[in-house]
Amino acid sequence: MQTLVVDWGAASTKAGIAGEDAPSLIVPTSQDGGARDSSELAIEEVADLWRLVFGPQHLCVDTTEHMLITAEAALAPKIHRERCCQLAFEEFGVAGYYVGTSAVLSLYAAGRTTGIVVDCGHHSTTLAPIYEGYAFPHAIKKLPYGGIDTTKKLIDLLNDSPFRTWRRLSKTAGADLREVGKLKERVCQVALDVATERDAAHQLHARWDALHAATANEALFLSRLPKELSQIVLTNVLDGEPVGITSYTLPDGTVLRVGEEVFGCVETYFDPTYCHSTSSAQSSATVPLGRSPVIRADPSLSSTHTSASAEVSDADRVEEGPPMGLAAFVSDAIQLIDDDLRKDLYNNIVLSGMLPSLTSGVKPCL
Repeated sequence: MQTLVVDWGAASTKAGIAGEDAPSLIVPTSQDGGARDSSELAIEEVADLWRLVFGPQHLCVDTTEHMLITAEAALAPKIHRERCCQLAFEEFGVAGYYVGTSAVLSLYAAGRTTGIVVDCGHHSTTLAPIYEGYAFPHAIKKLPYGGIDTTKKLIDLLNDSPFRTWRRLSKTAGADLREVGKLKERVCQVALDVATERDAAHQLHARWDALHAATANEALFLSRLPKELSQIVLTNVLDGEPVGITSYTLPDGTVLRVGEEVFGCVETYFDPTYCHSTSSAQSSATVPLGRSPVIRADPSLSSTHTSASAEVSDADRVEEGPPMGLAAFVSDAIQLIDDDLRKDLYNNIVLSGMLPSLTSGVKPCL
């Protein structure tokens, strides 16, 4: 008997048959075009989503002849899990049903049962320390920024770019968000040495300003670039060359030129102030890019103080106060676990939901 797998996120739902290398389909989670966690969907919306996934337009399966596994967000309310279980058996008649936490299933997929999972979602990032398949509720942290924030930050950077000769992009228009999201997936990467990358970009911007003021003719401009500028490199990052300038054409013919932006938007994960408006006082309390501030562990929290059945609301886990870098949050979460388990967690950090082009850069930072 085959097992159906449904992994629903805030923006999209992936479904397929257990044992296959990749999902059979990816559809929007919410049919109204919004982005919400699976636990925020009404049970009627869950039923509509499952009918769409299992129906003739997609998987086209008889659910009574299959077992079902669904992945839910960490700290999802128990009542939602119970209603989904009732729906699975009473309406869809599945032969068996299992609900797993996304972070735990990601850890299993990596061939481990112990570790800390950094699950990057559409509008939030969840950190879940797990030991032998058990997630510690009191140490789970949910950061209020995710993929959509990096996309919007990339739009901000493109609109403020000194290279801009294109129309202003909108952070609310669906078309612009989709296309800039594709651009992000193609070219964005993590800068291991932010200062060096930024200095090179600033030199490039300065030369652009000086030369662009002399001519509006692009061909003439390119022919007059100084030799030293070639060392900063005007190359395509898709070929694996150092960051310089790459072009991307939108469906409406708009041509974007991307330079420093390829790593600037991703710095959200190391300096959340890139996506959140803060006062000068707040900014002064924020650590520099890619650096970890002092850990804000709460000594009153301990794994011995929270039972396995404890229900913790998602809202209570959203961090407040001055933002911290991703590396600091990982360490912060691990510090809430008993001393004898911390080494195993530090040695098993699993990234989930992050672009492959970013994974290799994030690991050294962690």
